[in-house]
Amino acid sequence: MIRSAVCVVAALPSLVCAGVINVPADQPTIQAGIDAAVAGDEVVVAPGVWFERIDLLGKSITLRSVDPDDPATVDATIIDGEENGTVITCDSGEGEGTIVAGLTIRNGQTDYGAGGMLCVGSSPVLYRCVFRDNNSIEPDCFPHDPVTQGSGLSSGGGALLCVSSDTAIIGCRFIDNNVIESCTFSSDRGGGAISNVGSTLVVTGSEFRGCEASYGGAVFSRDGGSVTIVDSTFDDNTSNMHGGAVYSSYDDLLVLEQCVFRNNVGRGAAIYALWTDEMAVADCDFESNRGLSFGGAIYNLRVQRAEITGCDFRSNTTSHPTLFFGEGGAIYVWSEFETVIRDCVFEGNESGTGGAIYVRIAGSCRLVDCVMRGNTAGERGGGMYIERAETCGLTNCLMENNSAGIRGGAMMCVQLSGFTFVTMTSCTVVNNHAEDTGGIYESASLMFVSNSVFWGNEEEQIHDTPGNSTIVVDSLIEGGLPTGMDILELDPRFVDEAGGDFRLAPDSPAIDAGDMVNLPMDLTTDLAGDPRVVGGSVDLGAYEFQGAALCVGDCDESGTVDFNDLVSMLFEFGNMSDARCDADESGSVDFNDLVAALFVFGACD
Repeated sequence: MIRSAVCVVAALPSLVCAGVINVPADQPTIQAGIDAAVAGDEVVVAPGVWFERIDLLGKSITLRSVDPDDPATVDATIIDGEENGTVITCDSGEGEGTIVAGLTIRNGQTDYGAGGMLCVGSSPVLYRCVFRDNNSIEPDCFPHDPVTQGSGLSSGGGALLCVSSDTAIIGCRFIDNNVIESCTFSSDRGGGAISNVGSTLVVTGSEFRGCEASYGGAVFSRDGGSVTIVDSTFDDNTSNMHGGAVYSSYDDLLVLEQCVFRNNVGRGAAIYALWTDEMAVADCDFESNRGLSFGGAIYNLRVQRAEITGCDFRSNTTSHPTLFFGEGGAIYVWSEFETVIRDCVFEGNESGTGGAIYVRIAGSCRLVDCVMRGNTAGERGGGMYIERAETCGLTNCLMENNSAGIRGGAMMCVQLSGFTFVTMTSCTVVNNHAEDTGGIYESASLMFVSNSVFWGNEEEQIHDTPGNSTIVVDSLIEGGLPTGMDILELDPRFVDEAGGDFRLAPDSPAIDAGDMVNLPMDLTTDLAGDPRVVGGSVDLGAYEFQGAALCVGDCDESGTVDFNDLVSMLFEFGNMSDARCDADESGSVDFNDLVAALFVFGACD
């Protein structure tokens, strides 16, 4: 054997100074190279197809191709398990210096374990590897402990199974890995690509495509695990139960950042989280995922704290083989705890009820700086449906052009059991449609609306069923309301309503028309990220006017209402085109404007 000492500086996670064993130059097989290695060594595998099943034997070594950063080399350096067991075993306490890099791992197949790689009590780093066509076959249909079988191996994980391990995955691809079951229904078997049990799992810059399992089409995690997935893509993964792409239950932490989820299928087509302590989803895109009955993108079932920030949800759907075809086109919430959705866009999502969001149960649910546009519900709640929530608040939100087949084009709030209290502050609700109430349909719940704009909704802006408590104050409501305080009925005068720009024009009556008392203390910006309060008071709606407000009566724009403006009004009599001369904001210039101008004589505020 020729064993040379070298220092290699590469894109691997660390600087490696080690002896190098080349396969096949120094050892005829990969396993022979591992057998000959000591801690810190590198086993470098030449391109080719190696029909082996290997064991790292507790050694903290690097196993790699000749160039892990070259995709062609990675594709050409293959360890093939011949469907005869786990391809790589790492279950003897391999430490943090264990690196597997630049290899294609394929055709692993096992019962109740991992087809591609098994990690138990170890800390490997997987760098730029490809896991392809690996399977975990579960032939029996009987109740079992989902963590361990009689053999001591956990079930699930077509490509990778991690138990009580700390595993880092960087720049890897998982393609067409599956958990195959010979029964219609099983108990907690999952992770078409990765199954993580009681372990710390960090995934960065990786791809999951075409993977399948009953629970967690791509990634399955449970029992105190901590999962962080960053800058990764999930395409065309499938679960016939929960979590088309990612499933997490009873974990300590689930973090997903800058990930893309497309065309995944399952109950919670992208993410299903059950009794996880904390879920944080940030800056992710969810597109064209299909939820089975619930959650076209995300299903939150009793997560103790869930925060979804800066995400786009577009064209996600739910389907169900009955007339009631699904709930929560993008997000489904059933949690007595806290859910916060901030700075998200929901567009073109579709469901039977709750075109974008369905809140069945919530302890606290908050939506801040969100846009719901063009979502559809076959029956109720085109944008959002709230069934039961101790508190559910919408702040700085735009609900535009959503539709429902029956009630609540923008939103429907009900109270089938328990108590539901909904607040809406500084929101703009425009051009939504439904057979019964295009805006908000409120039934058997308590709602408080303030500093908001309702305009162009068909057929009704706000519907309050008899005997319920909807309180609307300091808002602009087309057609007014029979009850309420300080309600404006004037055209809000958006910058470009036809073009979807619902910022306020300089002559909007909504400018400074809100009440600061109802402004949340922590609300410092509007939906566009601009200062929330400019001028004397907060504006109505989701957008704060940032320029100088129109000084009505100042026809010549001199900054002062004076004699010259009275002369200009006489020339504009009967004209509806000059808003500055319309001092009483009636829609036309007439004698009343001359009188109104006398009351505001002097410098503009």
